[in-house]
Amino acid sequence: GRLYGYMRNTETMLFWSLIAIFSVTLGASFWGVVSEPLRAGIFHTISAITTTGFTTVNVAGYESVMFLIIILMIIGGYAGSTSGGLKLVRVGIIGKAFVWIGKKMFHPPEAVVPFKLGKNVIKDHEMSMVFLFVCVYLMLLMFSGICMMLLGYTPMDSFFTVSSAQGTVGLSTVNIALMEWEAKLLLMANMLMGRLEVFPILVLLYAGYISMFGKKTY
Repeated sequence: GRLYGYMRNTETMLFWSLIAIFSVTLGASFWGVVSEPLRAGIFHTISAITTTGFTTVNVAGYESVMFLIIILMIIGGYAGSTSGGLKLVRVGIIGKAFVWIGKKMFHPPEAVVPFKLGKNVIKDHEMSMVFLFVCVYLMLLMFSGICMMLLGYTPMDSFFTVSSAQGTVGLSTVNIALMEWEAKLLLMANMLMGRLEVFPILVLLYAGYISMFGKKTY
């Protein structure tokens, strides 16, 4: 029935697999930090991957914990949901692409090897858009993280804060209220780009460029 369909869904399997793996690894990272490390690991895993933004522990200074949470905030939740991040379906496509490329290498160049995610066939233009989105998202993340480092924040604090802003999560290891106005402006831009999923902003900027400097080039 519906429950079986839900459990066989590719996003669902990836979602619960990530929760299981990161709950254990985060729990191990919380060992010696809190009295109930596994409970804290499960809570922060779900909070980060769903981009809910709740926390019960100040993770500032615990770099292994921060690193794992950064990964979860970048991945994000289900496609079509209000969560931020790359979204599970895109991460699933990127992961499956490595297997697909391996299959392609063992076939003649003219062979047609369909790319499937679950039962769905992903077309070439859809794959291209996914790869483009992921590249732009990560490039923006890297650029913003470096900018934060230039403002004097540590690398881990910089990328944690930027990942949280761009994924519209709400977790932070620094006091946002005391940040420089440049840092606040940067994080506002990250939040806007993350919430609108980058492309609409790029289209708006391109349309503005065309209206100001010339005719369409396509």
